[in-house]
Amino acid sequence: MTMIIAMFCSSCAIRNVTSHNPVEVQEPYTDLLVLFVENVPAGVYGLDRASYNKYLRHKFNNEQNQAFREILSSAFLLELPHARVLTKAHLFKLQQDYTYKEFMETIKDNGIQSLIVISTSEESPLLREIEPNMNTARRMGYQSYMLDLERNQLIWFQGGAIADSTDELFAKRIARLAARDLKKHNIIIAKSR
Repeated sequence: MTMIIAMFCSSCAIRNVTSHNPVEVQEPYTDLLVLFVENVPAGVYGLDRASYNKYLRHKFNNEQNQAFREILSSAFLLELPHARVLTKAHLFKLQQDYTYKEFMETIKDNGIQSLIVISTSEESPLLREIEPNMNTARRMGYQSYMLDLERNQLIWFQGGAIADSTDELFAKRIARLAARDLKKHNIIIAKSR
């Protein structure tokens, strides 16, 4: 039995998950828009026109990552049952271009307080540094950035690396790790009021 558990855990190693919330949240957020894009470099501190065009436009609703995006969205919905979790599919059409103004108007019209941008990269340099001899078929790094849309400010960040994981397990782990930390630090509502 112990051998089976050890084999299961070693096939999906989580390494060096780091979280940081630079701004103290007075009251937990009750809603969250979840977006996924690939390869956003570290340092998303707000969402102005330039950062939207650079990091999100044409990327958050493309066909290329649709399956992963759906798994990730479902996982966030399950992990944050007391928050209003919206996804790209709730508000934006697939493959349609949205200007910054259109994007922000849609968010405002739907009363969305916060946005979490999840980004991944296939080969994580962080993981190779930590486990240089790890023989895995796949290494993935991720970063999650939560922004307060009213204040246009980064309120939470989490990053880490996962080895040898399927897309489904990877997406579920990202959502679980993020939700646990957001609830723990009272950043997002953890239970019904």
